[in-house]
Amino acid sequence: MGAVHRSKRPKLAARPGGMSPKLKPVLKLLNELLRHQYVGPFAAPVDPRIYPSYYEGPRAVADPIDLGSIKKNLEAGAYANADAVKTDVDRVWANCRQYNGEESEIARMAETLEGLFDEKMATIPQELEAEEHEAKKLQQALEVGDLEQEGLRQESGAARTRFQENPRFGWVDRREVLQNINFSKFFNSPLNPF
Repeated sequence: MGAVHRSKRPKLAARPGGMSPKLKPVLKLLNELLRHQYVGPFAAPVDPRIYPSYYEGPRAVADPIDLGSIKKNLEAGAYANADAVKTDVDRVWANCRQYNGEESEIARMAETLEGLFDEKMATIPQELEAEEHEAKKLQQALEVGDLEQEGLRQESGAARTRFQENPRFGWVDRREVLQNINFSKFFNSPLNPF
C-alpha cells in the first residue's frame, strides 16, 4: 500500500480572533447536522487503512473533506462567509457520491443530510438580516437616548452629577437616570392621579 494522498488544495488560513460572529448560525446548523443519526460516515476523515481506495485508485477522491474538519476550520475562523462553508459541505456529499455511487445506501444518507442542510442553510441569511436589523434599531435607540439624555442632563443637575460619577457603566446607568427623571416629572405633573 502506497502513501496516502491528501488534498492539494491549500489549507484554509485561520482568521485572527477566531470565527466571525456572523457565522455562529452556520456553526449551530453544523452542530445540529453532526447530531443526526446518519452523520457517522461523514463526521470524520475516511480512514485510509480501512478504505485505501478512497485516496488511491480509479475511484479516489481528489479533494477529501468531512464535516468534523469543516467544523474545526469554522471554529478556527478559516471561513470568510457562509457560502464558503456551504461549498465545503457540498463537497462532502459530492465526494460520497463519487466514491460510493449514486444508488448506494450511503449516498442516500448523504442525500438526506444534504436536504436538511440546504433547507436550514436557506434560512440563515434571513436570520443574519434580522440580527443586523435589530442591531441597527438598538444603535438608533441608543443614539436617540443619548440625545434625550443630553436634554435631561441639562434639566437635572443631580442626574448629571450621578452620571458623571459613573461614566463607565454606559447606557445601563443612563437608562436608570432616564427612569428617575421621568418618574419625577410624572409625579409633579397635574395629570398625576395620586
